Amino acid sequence: ELLDYLAVSFQEHGWDLKWLTKEIMMSRTYRQSSAEVAERMNADPSNKLLWRKAPLRLEAETIRDSMLKVSGLLSDQMYGPPEAIK
Repeated sequence: ELLDYLAVSFQEHGWDLKWLTKEIMMSRTYRQSSAEVAERMNADPSNKLLWRKAPLRLEAETIRDSMLKVSGLLSDQMYGPPEAIK
């Protein structure tokens, strides 16, 4: 239901990425804490109900590619050089 709402609203707002980003960031779902709560841990210690997001480590390659993309140095060309030469 949440994805349907976001998809329809995104289209209604003229495919505005700035609006979509703000909508997601200001949502109650996004702002929920991932801190462990003893009461919830006792009720669902294995997190089967998915009440919290398990922390994940980012791989170095993911961080590198993100930094290159933001800086404009990541090449989108398949099988090309990994970085744009300027």
